[in-house]
Amino acid sequence: MRSRSTHGAVGFNASGARFFANDTFHVVVTWGGGRAAAHMRQAQPTIHFSHEMKWAHNPEDVDPNALLDEVLQHAQLAVRPEAADHLAVQELRNQHEPLDWYPPTAMPARDRARYGLMGDAA
Repeated sequence: MRSRSTHGAVGFNASGARFFANDTFHVVVTWGGGRAAAHMRQAQPTIHFSHEMKWAHNPEDVDPNALLDEVLQHAQLAVRPEAADHLAVQELRNQHEPLDWYPPTAMPARDRARYGLMGDAA
């Protein structure tokens, strides 16, 4: 399965972020400026998923697990042709529970640059 959801620009200036990574799975949630996004990558099978949505919660009190659930639900409800892929991504996320979240300062520099986290968000 290869999933690409490009709802929204997925390139806003994030004020906060958290990431989870293991040997096969990588997920980043970003938020700020009234937007939130989730980005997921996996090597085998190949998955590249990004979805952005409007988000109006307090950026100082963010639960990354709840935010990820919210973005994935929004992606599913967006009624796009890749909706089935969103469900598969949610299943994949559930297989990797619990997700131990880390600040972007622990993320490789190329990933921080990919998600626009080189400034204050890092």
